[in-house]
Amino acid sequence: MLKNRIKVKEFFIKNPMSQIQQIGQNQNDQDFLLRIEEIIMQHLDDPQFNVDRMADILCMSRPTLYRKINMVSSLSPNELINLTRLRKAAELLSLRQYKVYEISNLLGYSSATHFSRNFQKQFGLSPTEFQESQSK
Repeated sequence: MLKNRIKVKEFFIKNPMSQIQQIGQNQNDQDFLLRIEEIIMQHLDDPQFNVDRMADILCMSRPTLYRKINMVSSLSPNELINLTRLRKAAELLSLRQYKVYEISNLLGYSSATHFSRNFQKQFGLSPTEFQESQSK
């Protein structure tokens, strides 16, 4: 069971088009993860959005939020925020309506270089390479 859980997490982390609720083990976990995703999506363009603000919105302390997210997803809250932004970037890249620098601005990254570096580190492809692979 633990090996299967690790495989699901790895799939979620490496697949830019996966859904966040896939990593929840039960309906409560999935609902919590969807709520977290909604909050992150509402603040995608805000470079100042962080774990403290998310904890305030959820009326939780930072340590409680960290424990809950880690228990449900095996990710830290910062990793989950970054991963959600990068998955949204993959979605926008596949639409081919925006340039890479525009997507980095839309998603609250300080620079296109920082965004590209994070995207490549997470998914193993540069944003441009990912966009080209989606057109095939």
